[in-house]
Amino acid sequence: MSARDRAGSVTVAVVLALVIVNILALSRQIVMDHGEGTLPPRHSGRRMLSLLRHSETPPWKSIDSFIQPVTVKPKPDETSVYWHIPKSGGTNAKSYFGCLGLALVSKTGGLAKYGVAEEDRLEIFKPFENSNARFVNVDVTTTEGLDRAVKLGLIQSSIADVIFFTNPTIIEGLFDTEHKGRVMAMFRNPVDRLISKFYYLSIASWEPNYQPTWDGMDLGVWARDHDTDHNFVLRTLMGKKARHLTEADLTHAKQLLSERFIVGLSNKYEESIRRFEAVMLVDEKIDSDTRYKCNSEFFGSRIEKKNANDHPQVEPGSEIYNIIAENKLNWTWRSTNT
Repeated sequence: MSARDRAGSVTVAVVLALVIVNILALSRQIVMDHGEGTLPPRHSGRRMLSLLRHSETPPWKSIDSFIQPVTVKPKPDETSVYWHIPKSGGTNAKSYFGCLGLALVSKTGGLAKYGVAEEDRLEIFKPFENSNARFVNVDVTTTEGLDRAVKLGLIQSSIADVIFFTNPTIIEGLFDTEHKGRVMAMFRNPVDRLISKFYYLSIASWEPNYQPTWDGMDLGVWARDHDTDHNFVLRTLMGKKARHLTEADLTHAKQLLSERFIVGLSNKYEESIRRFEAVMLVDEKIDSDTRYKCNSEFFGSRIEKKNANDHPQVEPGSEIYNIIAENKLNWTWRSTNT
């Protein structure tokens, strides 16, 4: 590989970060008005996920009908949705919002052990002692849970402050013209995210996708032979398999992020959380004492200690860093620079 090609691979993350920085600048522009789209056909959660899982059509065909543009001023009765990209600060964000006492929708709300997951009405409950964390008794990460959330009118009720999800395809099944969502996401340098994923899943025996065979494996061997993450963010956003991604998908994704997503950067974590708080109108919902307490607990000198998994650092520009960048992000790099 030539020095020029190697330099290109190393700067993949920089280019992607610059794209996101531009998105951050655009997302600051919040104004009053936006025209309404047309009401999309309603599907059950099971039907919606089935359609999207077996389709190569991006899950944003009727986006005007269910997602607010970043240029529309937030409203008190809006429901925000947080796209939790693995190893990009989503767990920390969930804990922080829980500390504030916001009403969250996550897997916790669907756990039978809390005794409310089968109720025929929406409820907010507090599952943990000595914690402000509040959850709505639904879980939209499963087809059954999504069906139940739609049936009970989760969005129409405005009971939830923020919904955490890992699959963007659920959004179209939840929202409609009269009840549009506000989408947020935290992005991380993609090479750093992959390295963190490798070390975390090699020891995280509590995770369903725990990979004990990775423990002790050479990072370079893993990157070449075992990682299947290929363009994870892009293929997840577009609802496609990696081999079917095109340059048009990259263009579409960048447009979606710039026009519809409130974007945060993990290396500017506190600033990004402040942005999310602004669109969720947290200052109007949560008293100042609680905000101060949670800020003291989660930010400043403590920000790196929450949900952190210590592992060897890989320096940008090193051989292994370049291998990961080239092997896993070369398609995105070529597309971004054409």
